[in-house]
Amino acid sequence: NIIMRKIAELTVSDVTIEEPTLEEIFMHYYE
Repeated sequence: NIIMRKIAELTVSDVTIEEPTLEEIFMHYYE
């Protein structure tokens, strides 16, 4: 799924640049 891949890429970029937000932590936890 291209959309999920793009979201994953964006998430990885965000985590690399800065600390993950609470929302990102929840998203990773529930994936």
